[in-house]
Amino acid sequence: MDPIVIIATIVIPLIITLLLYLSGRAMAPRHTSQSEDKMAPYACGEDFPPERLQVTANFFWYGLVFLVFDVIDFLLALAFGVSALIPAIYLSVIILALIVALRC
Repeated sequence: MDPIVIIATIVIPLIITLLLYLSGRAMAPRHTSQSEDKMAPYACGEDFPPERLQVTANFFWYGLVFLVFDVIDFLLALAFGVSALIPAIYLSVIILALIVALRC
């Protein structure tokens, strides 16, 4: 690819983003005096002490399975240069490993 095209691909969206940001900032209403009540966060009801939530190990397993599948997608996306048998074998081994890991 031509270096000018690469630079233009990066610079043009940045310029458009900057112009949109500046135009939004110019059109936004100005707030010169703000009271304490206006800046306070909205909350209704009585103040209760925060409860301590016990995090279970199930959330860890969901995160682990998501991470494994995310890595698998990345590796399979890079495997287009090889025959289709290698990603299929890799995917089947990962699925079997997940089945065994989730049964324990």
